[in-house]
Amino acid sequence: VYKIDLREQEREDSLDVLANNGLDIKLTASILYQPIPSEVYQLMTQTGEHYYATLIGPYVRSSARKVVGRYSPEEIYSTKREQIEREIREEVTQKLAGQHVRVSAVLIREVHLPAAVQTAIETKLEEEQKALEMQFVIARTRQEAVRKHIEAEGIADYQAIISKGLNDKVIEWRGVEATEKVAESPNAKIIIIGSG
Repeated sequence: VYKIDLREQEREDSLDVLANNGLDIKLTASILYQPIPSEVYQLMTQTGEHYYATLIGPYVRSSARKVVGRYSPEEIYSTKREQIEREIREEVTQKLAGQHVRVSAVLIREVHLPAAVQTAIETKLEEEQKALEMQFVIARTRQEAVRKHIEAEGIADYQAIISKGLNDKVIEWRGVEATEKVAESPNAKIIIIGSG
């Protein structure tokens, strides 16, 4: 009599793989798997109760080596992790067809690169973020320049309209009004009228 857990189970596995440039990478992955309930008898008679060690583990390691070998260390570390997980799961699913078990996910939890490579990748990612920030600053500066240009055009239009209505008589009249206001103020003053 075998006791078989038919629920989905999780196993953590360490995977030693090579990137497309030959760099040795260590991955820590979680594998979610379960036996197919209607095929438990075949699984036990053909593979036995240690089916993870016999079937799933070797297939996951083999598939991980094959899939990860297509990617660069930077892609594995940062940008393509979900895609790599999906491709490994699809590869494992194909290999396990007819083996009475299913793998629902292969999740990469940790990527361990050599320290120098990891530092270089992190530095490159930081520089990319700085470049994006600079592009934003440049775009904002351009928008500010456009705003100032529009404001200057508005001021120029205003001055053009005002200057059309100004002549010597209007300016002289405004001067008289200003002089009257100064004369009416209670402060001590000397008012000189006229020019030349």
